Amino acid sequence: MLRAVRGQVPAAQATTPRARPTHATSVLALALAISSALAIFPHSDAPHAWLLSPAALGLTQHEEEFRMRNLQNLAVVSSLAIGSLAAAQNAVEWRVADGGNGHWYAYFATPKLWREAEPYAESLGGHLVTIGSVAEANIVRALGSDTCWIGLFQDHADPSFVEPAGGWKWVTGEPLEFTNWRVNMNGQPNEPNNLGGGEDWAHLDANAVTWNDIPDGPYPFAVEYDADCNNDGLVDYGQILDGTFTDSNHNNIPDCCEQGTSCPDSAVQWRVADGGNGHWYQRIDRNDQSWTALRALCEARGGHLVSITSAAESSMAVAVMAGQSCIIGGFQDRKASNYVEPAGGWRWCTNEPIGWSNWNQAEPNDATGLGEDIMAAYPSGLWVDLSNLPGDVGWPVSFAIIEYEADCNNDGIVDY
Repeated sequence: MLRAVRGQVPAAQATTPRARPTHATSVLALALAISSALAIFPHSDAPHAWLLSPAALGLTQHEEEFRMRNLQNLAVVSSLAIGSLAAAQNAVEWRVADGGNGHWYAYFATPKLWREAEPYAESLGGHLVTIGSVAEANIVRALGSDTCWIGLFQDHADPSFVEPAGGWKWVTGEPLEFTNWRVNMNGQPNEPNNLGGGEDWAHLDANAVTWNDIPDGPYPFAVEYDADCNNDGLVDYGQILDGTFTDSNHNNIPDCCEQGTSCPDSAVQWRVADGGNGHWYQRIDRNDQSWTALRALCEARGGHLVSITSAAESSMAVAVMAGQSCIIGGFQDRKASNYVEPAGGWRWCTNEPIGWSNWNQAEPNDATGLGEDIMAAYPSGLWVDLSNLPGDVGWPVSFAIIEYEADCNNDGIVDY
């Protein structure tokens, strides 16, 4: 959806450059102080040569597990007392380019009960981490070496509940398809084992990616951010970090989503219920790319430069343009049988003919004589012909519009 009705564009609008938003180019570094501080103390999975053996102390298996848990908690609390180990916002992205899911993960070293950590994670716009593979567990483990809560709990009200292995659920409701319970050594039963009773919560073992069921108690915890409130395919947390969205109250939820307003540059659907075509439209930064490069970029994303075929679609596009001139999908085909400068041979990059048109006054005109073979739209929705080369544009066009309409399974719903 692109633009609407136009009128003569003022000269000032045609020449005044627009400042572009800056984007963060790096993620916050992980706090190295955590590793150095925790290294002073032993972890539960490390040898404890300085401790008397369970047999020497006359401890049962459950008492030994409880003792080791207390020693681990002592190590965490002691290490935190060494100094401020603020790693609350050390979130890192598991990038899609690296085989990930685009989610962000953070490790919180200050111990909390599981029943405190989960609502706290939700207050930050995330949830206790859910783990669907060893690769995902490794992402979490890289953030901190200590035992930490994950978002797995045992629901006693679930029909499948039975001790010790029934009724386990993720906090997000997603299916528990992957499990990585610890296989215990030295005669202890494998996890989960409800050893001693009340072991209804799961944590990630220290220095490992295996799981253990234990009673609720104070431990560090891992948080996952995967919310995408505007359905643009990108996690909100990362878009807040890179400056795409504002978050004035610092709760990792974009202000636009909390306020119920349209988020900047997020894809918007022209709903069939509103008289539209069900397609999705999105403004993207041009980054000084030529029309040809932008066309390829849009197609690589599963869409195309927008084609505008009616006044109603133009009005939709104007809303998405949000006051900025944008490159659109019209171009002049010099191989067309009706090609003639300046007005012959124009068509959409989707091969649709240009039936309905919305040219600005005296456009197209090939005004520069450089071959103005591509199309842009003013904020009013009126069209203008331009050169394909970025340096030849006589007025700033900082954005383009991408349209998503693919329906690969022919179910009548746009894939996007």
